[in-house]
Amino acid sequence: MDMQYDFLYKYRGVDNEVFDRDIEALKNNYFWSSDVEHLNDDQEFQFNSKALVNTLDALRLKHPRCYQSIDNVKVQLKGIIEKMKTAGVFSLSRNPHVPSMWGLYASERKGYCIIYRRDKLLKCTDGICKNDKILLNVKYTKSVPTLLPDDLKDYKLLVKLVATKEQSWSYEEETRIVTDCSGRHEIPTSALCGIIFGSQMSEKDKIKINDALVGRNVKFYQLSRKVDAYGYDHCLVDENKVCSSLDDSLYDYKCKSMPVVDNVFVKLKFMPSSEAEVKSFISEFKKKHADRQCNIYVHDMDVDMEKFKEDYENYDYLQKHLIAEVYFDTDEVLFNSEYRKI
Repeated sequence: MDMQYDFLYKYRGVDNEVFDRDIEALKNNYFWSSDVEHLNDDQEFQFNSKALVNTLDALRLKHPRCYQSIDNVKVQLKGIIEKMKTAGVFSLSRNPHVPSMWGLYASERKGYCIIYRRDKLLKCTDGICKNDKILLNVKYTKSVPTLLPDDLKDYKLLVKLVATKEQSWSYEEETRIVTDCSGRHEIPTSALCGIIFGSQMSEKDKIKINDALVGRNVKFYQLSRKVDAYGYDHCLVDENKVCSSLDDSLYDYKCKSMPVVDNVFVKLKFMPSSEAEVKSFISEFKKKHADRQCNIYVHDMDVDMEKFKEDYENYDYLQKHLIAEVYFDTDEVLFNSEYRKI
């Protein structure tokens, strides 16, 4: 597997109704986050807030002139706690080889494990960010967490509220995405990287998943037991690819991701003979590489890719090598009038 990315894993079973629903989510590029009241651990969302409230009350007495600011903190704390009751949680694991997970969540190895790219799961696919998504590693403790003043910094408070579990769950190595609300959340196509078939999965179920993902860049792996050792490995057994006429040896590119759009800088390794050839290249490039809104900037073979930066420090230099560009809100290819080599 390509190790330049960080991956997260979702174990899934093959019960008929759930299996069909999950395949639909894979095909249509979304995940479903559960509300906190319906997670499989009924001891979640427990915490002790008395210490933090007592500290704020003590500060209020010690600094009476600041009582409004301190009261505002208490109001905000109460608001966050109430908001978390309606938040959504999408649970994943950092380890695809946990025996208990394969047994419990993947139908005793008759199921499968989805491989996601961590960075892509948080990206927005629409023109605006409709919902916030936060990635948190679950913390495992022996006792219910106590909220402290220091927790008001960074994501410490959120971890204690919605990403802390009792120690016995630590084998899951869980990372979870916390969303503004439960329900369906769209993700880019490239968030799905691969599928690991369970060691007892039927050929019929494997084919069903494979067929649902035809025309996608998805790798398929087979789970197997290690030889002369406890544990599992997985190896590549098949691969689906996007149908495209592009020859990867004819271009390089860099992608600079923004909250709702990708800026893609392309270096051609050939000299296009016409504007029609450039348009055809951009069309095939989008088909193969663009899975959300993007601006594409196509440059000639002499451009230095180290100059591809977001800060516009090298704008004049890049303009000299820019052949054409296309923006996310239109399919029109705009050619650089100063570029005369075509």
